[in-house]
Amino acid sequence: MPKRTPSPLQDYVLGRLEGAKGPEWLDAQGIEQAFRATEMLGAVLRFGARTKAADLDQMDWDAAGQAGWKFTSGGESGVRTALDQFLENARMTSDGPLRRVPTYGLLYSWLGSAALSKDPGPIRGILREHILDNLDVQAGQLLLGKAVMTPRRSSIASLAASEGVHSATLENALLAKGMISEADAELPGSHVLVDYEIGKVVSEEVKRAVAITLLPQMLNASRNLVAALLDVGILTLLHDGGLSKVNIRRAVDREQVSALLTRLERIAMPVSKVPGTMVRLTRSAAITQKNMPSVLAALFGGQFRRVMRLEATPGLGGLLVDPKEIKALTSRGRPGMSASCAFMMLGIGEAAGKRLIAEKTGEAVFETVSVPGETEPWITPDAMASFRAKYVTFKSLMIEANCKQPQLKRMLADHEVKPAFDPKTLGAILYRRADLPDFLDT
Repeated sequence: MPKRTPSPLQDYVLGRLEGAKGPEWLDAQGIEQAFRATEMLGAVLRFGARTKAADLDQMDWDAAGQAGWKFTSGGESGVRTALDQFLENARMTSDGPLRRVPTYGLLYSWLGSAALSKDPGPIRGILREHILDNLDVQAGQLLLGKAVMTPRRSSIASLAASEGVHSATLENALLAKGMISEADAELPGSHVLVDYEIGKVVSEEVKRAVAITLLPQMLNASRNLVAALLDVGILTLLHDGGLSKVNIRRAVDREQVSALLTRLERIAMPVSKVPGTMVRLTRSAAITQKNMPSVLAALFGGQFRRVMRLEATPGLGGLLVDPKEIKALTSRGRPGMSASCAFMMLGIGEAAGKRLIAEKTGEAVFETVSVPGETEPWITPDAMASFRAKYVTFKSLMIEANCKQPQLKRMLADHEVKPAFDPKTLGAILYRRADLPDFLDT
């Protein structure tokens, strides 16, 4: 073989054997780890991502060591620079989504091999982090020996598959919210990467949006009864937030629907058949000549002493009320609900709610009206919708973002979001939606 000058990598290894010090990052590893990482990184740099180890001879490995030394001698930042170069090369040669082996080649094949018996050193962790930052990763996927529970980046297609939503619907929602560009929206979902946490929040919003046309079936109620629930403010429409562009123009939050059904189970005693003195809620307004919004407001406001539900009939269709109690209702000039009922529907304690009404917070939060025959303030549907559009409790935000308490706290802290009012003074944790990051303001 022709004579050649020893490579810097060979000089480094000989120096290590003689006790000399070299680059700090390499010195922190075993000699074999440092040498192997440099060669593998250099092999991809010198011969490309499609090269296989069996294709390289002694001279090639020497050239690989020289190519890799320029980067590994610079420590972790040098290795990351080389990985960025891999990524750029892959983008120039591929018109589809980037994959791990075609991007990182021999380096990934080595570090991801199930037959790898020796610890390869810190380069595996650096490559893993680089993949998480730049490539499509699905939740629960195994990546270089560790499962990824919360990816950083996911393609729209992968996110849609894991969240159970249609890829095109999620793509339209992300576009409407400004999370992707018009150019991105023209590409297949597998080609476009988004921040995983943001994409998950948007997909949850799409899943939670229940079109009004579906409510009669979900609640076992007529369209008129659903309209009355909206009129009285027990259910409120989602503020658009771009959903009109994904064919969800008039919708309510699924969590509101669930809360309503749960409330019915709590206030209504189950019975197997209709008692003689009771009538179905759906017939009560016609029998008593009372408008349905008034009946619903009294029902959810706790004004009826006798409320029952048929065990075999779900939702509002099986609800039973006493016509005498309905006839005794004082006529009201407008729909709505009592303040205490509103607090309950919003998940706010009564003491905190009264502070909000009393404006002890320094700003008008709840607008109330006086209703003849009512001893407490009355909350109109408009006031209820206005509050939900401007404020959100920590618990509701946790449901909206579909994340656990520690994760939500971290996200709020990262964006320096503070409660709208002092929780110790108010007695509740309330946030202004205007203060939330775009991906949380659903």
